[in-house]
Amino acid sequence: MKVIRFIVLISVLILEVDYLCAQENDKAKSKEQKKIEKQKAKEEAKKLEEAQWQELYALFENKDIVFQGEMIDGFAIDSDINFVRIYGDSAIVQFANGIGGWQNGIGGVTVTGWIDNYKLGKKKPGKAIDLRITIILKRGQGFWGPLTIGINALSFDSARIIIDVRGGYMYGFIRSNKDAFIFTGNTPN
Repeated sequence: MKVIRFIVLISVLILEVDYLCAQENDKAKSKEQKKIEKQKAKEEAKKLEEAQWQELYALFENKDIVFQGEMIDGFAIDSDINFVRIYGDSAIVQFANGIGGWQNGIGGVTVTGWIDNYKLGKKKPGKAIDLRITIILKRGQGFWGPLTIGINALSFDSARIIIDVRGGYMYGFIRSNKDAFIFTGNTPN
């Protein structure tokens, strides 16, 4: 009887050790599997980010961008009426509060002109895209002289602009001309 109990006990211990070893192997495999899956996801995210950066840079190269402002000096603004639009060698710069009046009829200023100087910094994917432009304004708009603008874009949804008139920063996003939803107010000419 003791021998049978001993054999049963040894058999149970062997089965239990075998079961525990199998669980450890599964844990090791699942940890390795998780590590591989995490690495693959990281690589896919990097590829997607690089592709989006290339697409954004192409818009800058083709002079086909609309910077839409969402915030200036800590205050939220309407991105549909506060923008800088660049299309080919032409540009529109508009700032408005949407209440009405002023030069453009929507509580602000709208000026048009042509691009005299367009300097696009060469960067690598993952780095900010820098653009410096000078816009020669058309006569009769109430403003004279060139307007210098700097745009710094990390992605489509993270961009910053500085215009030499105020010296403050405006934060917003970048879209192509066909994808941007903007409302242009009246221009004097």
